[in-house]
Amino acid sequence: MRSVCKCDGVEVACDDPCEPETVTETVYVCALDGEEVSDPSECPDPLALVCPEGTTPFTNTATGETGCQENVGEGEGEGEIPENAGHLAIAVAGSSPRSSIVLGNSAGVEILTLRLHAEGESFVVNTLNFDLCERVDFDGNCDGFGPRAAIGALVVIYPSTSGTVTRTINDPSLFDLGHETIRDLGIFVPNGQDTLVHFAVTLNSVDGDEVRSGDRIQLKFTINGGVDFEAEGQWSGLLIDGPITGGVPSMNGHPNLTVCNGDNFCAGQQMTIRKTKPTISLASGSPSGAGVPGLSEVMRFNVAADSRGYVTLHHIAFKMTATDTDGTWTTCDQLADPTKWELFDIDDPSVKLDGDDGWEFFGADGNVCAGDTPLKYAVFSYYIDVGQNSVEIGAGETDTYVLRVDTTGASAANDDSIRISIPDETEMFAATNQVAILWEDDVTGALAFGNLINDLPVTGGTIVY
Repeated sequence: MRSVCKCDGVEVACDDPCEPETVTETVYVCALDGEEVSDPSECPDPLALVCPEGTTPFTNTATGETGCQENVGEGEGEGEIPENAGHLAIAVAGSSPRSSIVLGNSAGVEILTLRLHAEGESFVVNTLNFDLCERVDFDGNCDGFGPRAAIGALVVIYPSTSGTVTRTINDPSLFDLGHETIRDLGIFVPNGQDTLVHFAVTLNSVDGDEVRSGDRIQLKFTINGGVDFEAEGQWSGLLIDGPITGGVPSMNGHPNLTVCNGDNFCAGQQMTIRKTKPTISLASGSPSGAGVPGLSEVMRFNVAADSRGYVTLHHIAFKMTATDTDGTWTTCDQLADPTKWELFDIDDPSVKLDGDDGWEFFGADGNVCAGDTPLKYAVFSYYIDVGQNSVEIGAGETDTYVLRVDTTGASAANDDSIRISIPDETEMFAATNQVAILWEDDVTGALAFGNLINDLPVTGGTIVY
């Protein structure tokens, strides 16, 4: 903001003679493009004005008024809160990544997104503190620290008054002792608006030594003492940076700051590090529509391994949904028979991948299949069938498998039907106390279940007889 003198609408030096008079008016300078305007609302961002020293830009959301305001609150008693101070709230954003498998030797792996919201005035956040945990308990404590060796760099992406900032921290001391304080950020949180701050990591390779397959990380934003957080109100001059007077013991009790609905921490979801992982999908050509009772294909599915390493499949479960009008062909005493189930690679249908000893069957009640209970789940495990080798999918490759079931007894007159799916881990374990899949990456002994395989469930087509 600056003052200019005009004579008949033309800018002149203020000490020049002018007829009929010299008029002084306020001119604002927009920070984003340098344009001079008479009304600050004409700037692309009214809160990004160039204001004289001792003043800051402001917007009154109630009236829409914008401009430069003298900083107030300065000169008040140390630790006192200005009456016109705003409020800052910090929470985990709804778009923050969910728990999943993250692969070593990867860059830009998002692990946390924070949402900052300002009311009453804009804020600039300069300092944030984080813990790298293995798991965060309900009280916000680290249940063990995550493997520091797994993190090659931390990337923070956020808006400032001059645009989007991408800051990369790859110092050798990153997360030393499990903690990291990031200073001089300049995160701009406009009054009445949300600001998203994204955190991503570069993961080092899984070597089975310092970084092991199955290691877990969980990033936690925390407020811990007066050196780990700093935010400044851009209208009031309020500085939230440590203990204050007035009976407020510390920042996590500051009346102008709310962290995750009153907690003193915000944690992202826990991520599991693997060298590679499987991707499971329904294959093209998987059967659906009209079928003929008998031994025939009921599902075709793909298992792909990430290019970082091979995947070994040890165990897989199938869920059967069927209509059996007469109750004659889907019961346990009829269909819970290993000779009626076959699994093979589509590239070599002559060689069965399963053996009779590896199948287990469970009824709709979740118990071991018996009698006239309808069959619901069929599970094949190479650990049970010692005569068969687990299947291995090469790094970067996709194998297609075919499941055949003998549906003899299904009634075409009654439009009996069958549909096979691969259930997700939550359903399978709740129903049978069995896992949906058991797999291993190419780090020896790194067994894993299907709880973080986001492709599941995979549902096949309905075959009607």
